[in-house]
Amino acid sequence: MRGKGRIFRRGGRWWIAYYGPVRGRTDQIREAGGDTREEAERALARRLTEVRLHREGARQFAGPAAGKLTVRKVVDSYLEDAEVRGLRSLRTMTAHSKHLIHEIGATRATLLSSETTARYIRERKRQKAAAATINRELELLRAAVKHAHADGLIAWVPPIRTLGARQETVRSGFLDREEMARLIAAIRDEDLRDFVAFFSLTAMRPGEIASLRW
Repeated sequence: MRGKGRIFRRGGRWWIAYYGPVRGRTDQIREAGGDTREEAERALARRLTEVRLHREGARQFAGPAAGKLTVRKVVDSYLEDAEVRGLRSLRTMTAHSKHLIHEIGATRATLLSSETTARYIRERKRQKAAAATINRELELLRAAVKHAHADGLIAWVPPIRTLGARQETVRSGFLDREEMARLIAAIRDEDLRDFVAFFSLTAMRPGEIASLRW
């Protein structure tokens, strides 16, 4: 029956067929179900549940394509969207993405878990990465996964853990008012001197100051 789907054998494997959402309309979907009839029956039941939840509005259906979606593709898609939107943080996000792609880029997005990110954290700590850097990388991963979910590429948002605020690296090396005044007075270039003076008075990020029209 159309609503219950079916299983069938092709070659040495079992396959499943069912009706689900495909590019905005309902169509038949076929995919490998497993090496045994029991595996195929479980796979079909899981897909039918996902289709039902989609129709009820509880969870978006992603389908078999989600199983092929890797962390690399998810992150690349998010960075492409950031470039289209002209985000100023694109350069920083691109830098943070390099270690993510190198370490877990081949991991399927649907298989991300707390254990995956825990292993990533351990590896980055072994590489002497700062806690704040690790958190920024994982925050990028979380944003990329949410973006993929919003686009319907994956059915749910996997848990992405971070180190937490208490382990953030505390910034140091601040100058007091007198030291800042001596530094500004020692700058010979007038434009750079104005720039640094404005920075000291407002505490704005240098990139934000540079984007202002004077």
